[in-house]
Amino acid sequence: MALVLIPIPFAMWAVDIMRILPTSMKQEKYYIIAIDYMIKWVEAKPLSAITEEAAKKYFLEQIILRFEILKVCVSETSRNSWGNKFRKFLHHFGVQQKFISVAHPQGNEAVKEANKIIFQGIKERLSEAKERCADKLPWVLWAYQMALKSSTGEIPFRLAYGTYALISVEVCLESYRTKVFKVKANDFGMRANIDLLE
Repeated sequence: MALVLIPIPFAMWAVDIMRILPTSMKQEKYYIIAIDYMIKWVEAKPLSAITEEAAKKYFLEQIILRFEILKVCVSETSRNSWGNKFRKFLHHFGVQQKFISVAHPQGNEAVKEANKIIFQGIKERLSEAKERCADKLPWVLWAYQMALKSSTGEIPFRLAYGTYALISVEVCLESYRTKVFKVKANDFGMRANIDLLE
């Protein structure tokens, strides 16, 4: 009998740093982006400078404290090698740091694809106010999390939370889900789902 390992979401993240379109009003020129290998969940944050402290703060707040199970961090060897402090920081949390060669770009293809989509989304949302591109990042990320991914055949939000998100249009225009919503029935359903997981 062969042992079958069940993949763990949020355990392996690819990370990259990209230059944002124009510099924002807060002097943010870059953004750090991480994508989960399993469900394609993306986290990104604008940065004014690429430093080990900024990378540590990002990983602590956006990945480790939110998802708790980061085991592997993958980045290109030519970039994102923030140094010894960052390596020690990851090691402190039991995270293994892996590097991919630039000569083998297919290793970080998910990050490159997410970067392309985020970059395009920011461009589309800008008209005259180009210095506000960093402000548009949360909206672009939200759209990315709600879109069907061909690689998984599913929406990242649903894979992460086990349900479809209630979008603002449903609240404003009252969808079937909002019309029939009852607090007690919702609580019962949530408890039933938790029991099934256990």
